[in-house]
Amino acid sequence: MAIHENNGCPNRELMNAFVERTLPPETAGDVAMHVSHCERCRTGMRELVLVKAQEKVRERWTSIREVFAPRREYLAAADGQTADQLQHDAAVRSGFIHFTAHLDENDADFWHVKLALPTVITNKSRLRLQVLGKNEQRIERGELVFCGAKMPVEQGRASMLVSEFRAYIKNPENSMISFRRATGREIEGIPVLAYDMQR
Repeated sequence: MAIHENNGCPNRELMNAFVERTLPPETAGDVAMHVSHCERCRTGMRELVLVKAQEKVRERWTSIREVFAPRREYLAAADGQTADQLQHDAAVRSGFIHFTAHLDENDADFWHVKLALPTVITNKSRLRLQVLGKNEQRIERGELVFCGAKMPVEQGRASMLVSEFRAYIKNPENSMISFRRATGREIEGIPVLAYDMQR
């Protein structure tokens, strides 16, 4: 193996490169083979994948806060390369920000939320959210918890003022979304970039 610790295990730098998929195929194959036989590295890899996934979700929530920030001049120079720029660009192009449940799409409780972006974002603008299930079918009833705000869902729709959203989203601990169905089952979700959904 190209870079390893004294015990023959890949070091943190190599594990990071493996998770980020930046290793040449042969080196990636060596790391995968080692991890398949080493419990210590499997545990380390699981932890690293979890940390990377959490970082990605945090970046997406940060970019959502920026989309609704009162001033967005810094985005004028956006080159489409960073996560927040990609989120912003994808949202503006599609007119929506998307969120999806941490479930397989075939699960009966799967949900997907489309947040329609107002053409002009002011404190008095109303955010309209569609709550959809499998095959884009509207979910009739439930409760959407969006950035700390609890909103009833009726006929697959919920809404809130931008001013309310801005007040909630200031607190990073409110960076979450979940949906509670009429049955009582609550499932958390994450922001999904529009370009991820088209892949």
